[in-house]
Amino acid sequence: MEAVLPPAAPAGEPAAAASYGTRGAAYAALGLLWRDAPGDRRMAESTLRWVLSMQYDDPPGSPRFGVWRTRPGETDHDPNWREFVGCGLSLTQELFGNRLPEELNSAIAAALDRAAEGAAARRVAPSYTNIALMNAFLLDWVGNRHGREDLSRMGGERAAAVYRRFKDQGTFDEYNSPTYYGTDLMALSLWRQYASTSEMRNMGADMEAALWRDIAAFYHAGMKNLCGPYVRAYGVDMNSYCALVGLWMALTLDDPGLAPWPSDPAAMHPGERIYGPIFALIGSRVPDDALPHLRAFQGPRELERRFGNTQARAVIRQDWMMGAAALARSWDQHHPAVIHWIQPDTGSVRWLSLSGLSNGVTPDIADKSLVLTRSEGSDTIEFYCNAVGQPDEGLSSHAWKLQGMLLSAETAPGVALKTVEAISHPRYGPCTRIVFSLPREAKSGDRILRLTPQPLRGQRD
Repeated sequence: MEAVLPPAAPAGEPAAAASYGTRGAAYAALGLLWRDAPGDRRMAESTLRWVLSMQYDDPPGSPRFGVWRTRPGETDHDPNWREFVGCGLSLTQELFGNRLPEELNSAIAAALDRAAEGAAARRVAPSYTNIALMNAFLLDWVGNRHGREDLSRMGGERAAAVYRRFKDQGTFDEYNSPTYYGTDLMALSLWRQYASTSEMRNMGADMEAALWRDIAAFYHAGMKNLCGPYVRAYGVDMNSYCALVGLWMALTLDDPGLAPWPSDPAAMHPGERIYGPIFALIGSRVPDDALPHLRAFQGPRELERRFGNTQARAVIRQDWMMGAAALARSWDQHHPAVIHWIQPDTGSVRWLSLSGLSNGVTPDIADKSLVLTRSEGSDTIEFYCNAVGQPDEGLSSHAWKLQGMLLSAETAPGVALKTVEAISHPRYGPCTRIVFSLPREAKSGDRILRLTPQPLRGQRD
């Protein structure tokens, strides 16, 4: 927490936390009030006043009503900032309102009223998991705290809708998402501790425990990674980017060295570090049967999960793992098929990921192999990989020789290697982009490619 909180500053100076944007500043103010060192209350007050000044002043009925700008100079609003900032301000008033001036508390309450009314009008679908969870909490908390029965009733109804969908599927729609699972756990902890009804508190506790058990099932402690596929992810290796579920693990295990939470300030997606104060303050309950999976590899397993209309399959072994699902949307946050492995001579984590923009193929796992079949869409397949040594020699129609991994390949006639180039990806960092062209005569359902891990010496199946 100390790494992300600003130092105390003399009265009247701008809030250093403003550099994090409004969401980060709201969470930093919460951390300052919790730390409560000399000067912290003054810094928290100036930070909170800056956050309040960043709320749009559009009238009711406007799409921006109650929304906060993400940062100064914003031109396109993000409606999710009602929930992100609103949850932080709600917790600030819940726990530390007595440390703030009365007029500032009143201003926060008025801002929360606007945010909750705007959130009520938005009608977030229960399938939009992380926002739906925060939306329900914001409506419930503001409605109960401010005597708005209409808002609290709506919060309870939306909470019940998310819970019904979760119980029906056994999972969330934003499935296996290393960053958004962190937001989900935050919202569920808020439900469990601060919701106005025992029903909502119990629903939060139930989903929180179930989510941790699913995280544990897909987590490989030896690689410090969740097995794919990922419905939403900002990276492929959790050791090299800040994924919020890794922060939860670091706090839960009380040992950052055991968790996939990079200490390197140059790690990708560093803005997530600002969640440290709010996560540490509210905590999360990890079931006793899930904890061993977070500490050490618990043995090989094969998994299947359903979310929405999609089936995900995964195979997890001592030194490699892979998972796949057919994701309907063409989106760069999708990772529909991923293989991870440990390079024997270095212990490094290596990976191969099918781009979420490769909508011309459908991935699946069958007999411990990644299988791609033709579907309607683009005429190319795009992979990213951090383990390509000599690409002109290592990728053939019969085998992919990667650093630390041999993949036997069964390639359909006409599938041709088109591009192999070293790049610096904005989310993955240095890696190799691999593109194959697909034959025009291939029909929907035709098998295009089958990749099967062949463990090398020193690797265990």
